[in-house]
Amino acid sequence: MTSSIVSAVGRTIQSSTSNYSTPEVAQMDASINPGNSGGPLPGSHGHLVYYAPVRFGTPGVQAVDTPLGPSMITDINPTGDSNPTNLLVWGNQVFFSADDGTHGRQLWVSDGTVPGTLMLTMNPPTATLDANPADLTIVSNTLFFSSFTPDAGRELWKTDGTVPGTEMVEDIYPGPAGSNPTSLTDISGTLFFAANDGEHGIELWKSDGTGVGTVMVKDIRPDAASSNPVLLTRAVNGQAVFTANDGATGVELWQSDGTDAGTVQVTDIAVGAASSNPANFATDNVAFVYMSANDVVRGRELWGMFIAPHFVYLPVVLR
Repeated sequence: MTSSIVSAVGRTIQSSTSNYSTPEVAQMDASINPGNSGGPLPGSHGHLVYYAPVRFGTPGVQAVDTPLGPSMITDINPTGDSNPTNLLVWGNQVFFSADDGTHGRQLWVSDGTVPGTLMLTMNPPTATLDANPADLTIVSNTLFFSSFTPDAGRELWKTDGTVPGTEMVEDIYPGPAGSNPTSLTDISGTLFFAANDGEHGIELWKSDGTGVGTVMVKDIRPDAASSNPVLLTRAVNGQAVFTANDGATGVELWQSDGTDAGTVQVTDIAVGAASSNPANFATDNVAFVYMSANDVVRGRELWGMFIAPHFVYLPVVLR
């Protein structure tokens, strides 16, 4: 690969085959290897890369015959808008939800080229039925997401970026009802999430990407009632930190190491059946959590507490 420097900006290049001209082109100087006037030319700052398929001007000068602005990778929906959403970059690919106008809204992947832009999910035989992939979450070497099919409803799925490697992890709620996984979160290399198996309500679950490794962590609110766990977006000291309602102490802060015994309420801030409703979390990425909470006595204030495995610390009110 030839190294280069930006020697001029704002140039206009006139096409030799049409009346089209390209304004605001950057000129890059580099030695040209005989027989190879094309290829990438990284700039001297390491972040400017231009392609030079055509030679212009004096020897030693190459320029780009296209504008330097954004360009469409591919027209996914030729008859309308594909409306890409939920974009997530993983490695050298981007994963997203889009509608090609034929198969409904599905999970797609692109490496920035037309051949490398592929639909990963589909819902036959009703071709236009939306899968509506959501909650795209990377855990180690797997991309997890929730997706809908007519036979299983909305369930937990995974992909490695290929069509054969895109599949449902487990039908947690057997049948078409769906377990509706939410709050998908990477906790130290394990996926934690909330789901409803039809027997225990919405509770805390975890998955290693296999069917047998997808299990409920704890039935926090026994029987069919739901504790409705809502997870923080990252691990705190290796623990999953979340809010939940056990039916006795209201919505409070909980932590889990992925075991039943290690899933405990951190503290009952609003003592008794009242809820402190912890929200607006922030963490120092080590072991301390900041949040807003209401202890009923002093109203909603700033709180902070340490999170440690197998230990519960009393909260500190920061006023």
